[in-house]
Formats: sequence, C-alpha cells, structure tokens
Amino acid sequence: MIMTSPDSVSPRKKGNTAGALKTKGLGLLSPLQQPRSTNSTVYFTSIHYVLLLQHSIPLAMAQPNFQNLSAAFATASNEIALLPNLPVVNLAEQIQQIHQMLQEMQQGLQNLQQGQQQIRQDILRSDRNNFARLINSSVTRADTPLEPLYDLGGQLIQNFPQTSEEIKTLNGAMIDTLLNSLTLPTNGAVDTRRKRLMKHIGLITV
Repeated sequence: MIMTSPDSVSPRKKGNTAGALKTKGLGLLSPLQQPRSTNSTVYFTSIHYVLLLQHSIPLAMAQPNFQNLSAAFATASNEIALLPNLPVVNLAEQIQQIHQMLQEMQQGLQNLQQGQQQIRQDILRSDRNNFARLINSSVTRADTPLEPLYDLGGQLIQNFPQTSEEIKTLNGAMIDTLLNSLTLPTNGAVDTRRKRLMKHIGLITV
C-alpha cells in the first residue's frame, strides 16, 4: 500500500463525489482511478499505482523490420538448399556404395576361390595323366591294357581305347573325339593324328 499526505490531494467537491486528484509528477486521475479518502488520508492500492504509471509512462515498443525478416528467410532458404551436401545427409548413399564395394570384394574373393579350385583340379588331372602315361609307356604288347587318361573336367575319357591294337582300328572321327578330349589339335592326315594320340597317351614302342 502507498499512502500520501492530505496536502497532495485537493478534491473539488465534498461528499460521495470526489473531484479529480493530482499527485506529484503523475498527472490527472480519471474518476475511476480516484482513490477513496478516509479522515483526510488517501490510500492508493497497487492497481491504482499501475494505472497511474500507464498514464505517466508512454509506450515505446520495438517494431518488426519486414525487410530484415524477408532477407532472413531468403538466407535460410539458400542454406537449406545446401543441406544435401552434408555428409550426414549423404550417409545412405555412402552406405550403399560401401555395400556395393563389399559385394564386389566378395565376388572377387569367390572368383579367386574358384580359380584356386580350378588350379587344384588341373594339377590333379595332370598328375593322373602323367601317371597313366608312365604306365602306358611300359606297354610292349598290342593286347596289353592301356591306362585311360582324364579330360579337362577331371573325368575319365569316354570310349578310351583299351589296347594299342584298338587304336590302330580307330577312324578319323573317333581319333578327333579323343584328341578334343585331350585338347590336342585335329589337323593333318588320319595317320598323323593317330600317331599324335598314341604319343600323348605314352605309347612309344608299340
């Protein structure tokens, strides 16, 4: 509560109707703002004090600058357009590239494993054929059984002649089939191709 002295209040009329009041440095009060007085003492409530301040202090609030606001929105729009350039935004694309690289590496590893498997098969086939040639090189009779050789797939060559005598009875087409299974050329006369076959399988003296 704020209390003023009787000298600071001078009512125009006595009785229930109070006149306009003046306070030091605060200007005139409207009838609704006039405080009630008792025994020549005027009591001001906090509401009266706020109303007095509203009349005595002018409002001076800052106003928005729409040009600055427009420029700020334009700047924000330009910066938002650059967001896709951020590494975090491109994370999904980078992950996809990593997955693709991993798949390529796995494919390369698989190809390498297949190549190693093929090399092992080739070595095994070569060893088996060398062993068969060694056995066939010891054949001295036309009716001695021959050791068959293996094709590129690691399988025994089908219709391989059982003896050197049988080789002498093969026609050109049969000889070419055997030569193809052994990845040998098929050019030349039939006798030339026959000798090529016999030499490759290890036959020497027969």
